[in-house]
Amino acid sequence: MRKSALFCGLLLSGCVGMDAMNPEESAEQEFFGDLSISPGTLDFGYVEPGRLSTDSIVLGNAGTLPIELGSIEFVGSNVFSIDNAGVLPSAIEPNSEIIISLSFAPAAEAPYSGAVALQTNLAGFEYLEIEVMGTGTLEEFDTSEPITNPLL
Repeated sequence: MRKSALFCGLLLSGCVGMDAMNPEESAEQEFFGDLSISPGTLDFGYVEPGRLSTDSIVLGNAGTLPIELGSIEFVGSNVFSIDNAGVLPSAIEPNSEIIISLSFAPAAEAPYSGAVALQTNLAGFEYLEIEVMGTGTLEEFDTSEPITNPLL
């Protein structure tokens, strides 16, 4: 009995370790050379049409040289905007970060998407897009708990 319990314990602890290493489930930060982007995808969730929701993306430089930023703009639906686009620096200094502030103001009940587009001086990563999404809905709801009394 002890050997099978030990084997099951080792097997289960190995499975937990594998799940923790799965980047699709645990990674909110993405790296492109020395540039880190957190989160790698921004989801505003459900927002009532006519309301405004704000969030941010952090760009970090883990390298020893500045990362030049040629441009930062939003491509896609016009219900998203970069709030601090005119005041962002033209480079991210080593061991520092900048914050891109975004707003989402859905016009109707619908899913919306787009991307923050970056131009950099990083070889192989001259153009990057950070996916942004959100849904306009008249009713906010919590999907983390099961429905106990379904509505008819």
